[in-house]
Amino acid sequence: QAGLRRETSLQSVSTFVYNAPETPTSLSRIEMKDVLPAYGVVWKPSERLRARVAYSETLARPDFREMSTVGF
Repeated sequence: QAGLRRETSLQSVSTFVYNAPETPTSLSRIEMKDVLPAYGVVWKPSERLRARVAYSETLARPDFREMSTVGF
């Protein structure tokens, strides 16, 4: 078996001073569109034995803290 997974992501962070939210100190925006493959094979050499092998890709997105200038 083979397949594709389409993943769309939009992340945005607006950092501002508490007393002045209308003037952000930093803006960050990430828009991603990815297509990730997946493959799988099942091998059944006998009635009592079955072997499976699979491969897929994944990704990691940044956390909102990594996109902001505020210290944590």
